[in-house]
Amino acid sequence: MDCDHIMTLLRLGSTCEQTDRGLKIATDCLYPSFDRVMVYIVPKGDGFIVTDGGDAGAVARRHGRDDAAAQTGLKKASLRYSLAIEDGVLVAEWAEPEWLQSAVLAVANASAMAAAAAVDIATAKSERRLRDLIHAELLKAVPEKQIASGYHYRGQSGKEWTVDFAVTGKSETPILIKGVTDHPNSISSGYIVFSDIGGGQPDATDKQTRFAVYDRDLTVESSALMRQVAQLVPLASVHVGVQRLVHH
Repeated sequence: MDCDHIMTLLRLGSTCEQTDRGLKIATDCLYPSFDRVMVYIVPKGDGFIVTDGGDAGAVARRHGRDDAAAQTGLKKASLRYSLAIEDGVLVAEWAEPEWLQSAVLAVANASAMAAAAAVDIATAKSERRLRDLIHAELLKAVPEKQIASGYHYRGQSGKEWTVDFAVTGKSETPILIKGVTDHPNSISSGYIVFSDIGGGQPDATDKQTRFAVYDRDLTVESSALMRQVAQLVPLASVHVGVQRLVHH
C-alpha cells in the first residue's frame, strides 16, 4: 500500500505524506486552534489502521495544560465514534479497504471532538479558578456583605445577564466584574455581556463601571476587543481599582 493507493481509495484532492506515524492525510475537520486535523494510515494485512497520531491530546494539552481534561475528551470521542484509545491515540482498525474513507472521517471527527471537549473542560476549570481569585482580591477591598456573587443585571436589550461579581455600596450603581480568559468563548461572552450592559461606552460617567479581569495575558486582539466595552484589569489590580471607586 502506498500514497497513490490511499488517494485512489479516498478519492480526495488532499495531500498525502509519508511520516514515521504512517501516511499522513489532511482532512477538512478543524481543532479549536483552527488547525486542520491530520489522520495517519498504516497498512495491516489487507486492511489498515487509521489514527490521529495523538494530535487531539497534544492540542488539548497545548490549550489547557490539563492531562485529565485531555483523557476525558478522548474517552468521550472514542465512545461517540466507536474507536479505541491506545496510549492517548485514537485508533480505528478495518479489514476492508472500501471502508477506508469512513474510518478516516470517523477518526478525524473524533479527534476534533476530543480536543474541543478537553479545551472546554480546561477552560471551565480556569474560569472557576479565576472567579475564586477575584473573590479573594475583592475581600481585600470591601467587606463580604458588599460582594454579590453571580449578580444579575438587565442590559439595554432587556435581557438579564449574569456577571461573576458586583460590588454594591453607597453608589447607586454597582461595580460589575467578570473574569475573562484567552479563549474565544470567554472573550465573546464577556464582550456581549458588557456591550449590552454599557452600550459600548466603558468610560462614560453615566454608565456602569465594568471590570473585565484577567490573570493570564490575553492576545492583542482579545485585549482590544474587551477594552471597547469594559475596563480591562489585571487580577493583581482589582482590589486597588475597587477601593478607588468605592472611596470616591
